[in-house]
Amino acid sequence: MTRLLLTLLALLTSCAPALPVFVTARSTSTSPRIVYAVVPQETLPPGMTGASRTFGGVCFVQIQAGSENALTIAHEVGHCLDGGRSQAFGEAGCVIRPYACESAEGFADTYALLYLERYGQRLDVLGWPGAGETTDPLPYPDEVTPERLTTLLARLGTRR
Repeated sequence: MTRLLLTLLALLTSCAPALPVFVTARSTSTSPRIVYAVVPQETLPPGMTGASRTFGGVCFVQIQAGSENALTIAHEVGHCLDGGRSQAFGEAGCVIRPYACESAEGFADTYALLYLERYGQRLDVLGWPGAGETTDPLPYPDEVTPERLTTLLARLGTRR
């Protein structure tokens, strides 16, 4: 228990006056256990609406209060499921936005787009509290490839 508390404290990126509110956990056959926390705006660095860190088979996801939407949450879940897959992703994400040129960010953005294509704004598949239960699986991370990104962008009509 002490180790878990120390790990959770390490996730805090500032001395914000409010502690994060842990809301739920999601576990699937293709992912580590995912624990979500809604955190005050001052907790994450400026410009960030989410962050994730994996420790010992558990992925802790912080979502900034007011940013609890499928795109943000699915992006962070993409980081949880990466498992080194993004190393082969290269700079493919540059077609989305400059920040996604970094392979891990491009992978997570592509995972989020795949999630949105499949499930729209549904939060139940992500295991978000109050969103209901589902047996629908999260997208499998091996589906996230540069080729899949090209297909997703063409379907969404958002390619530069």
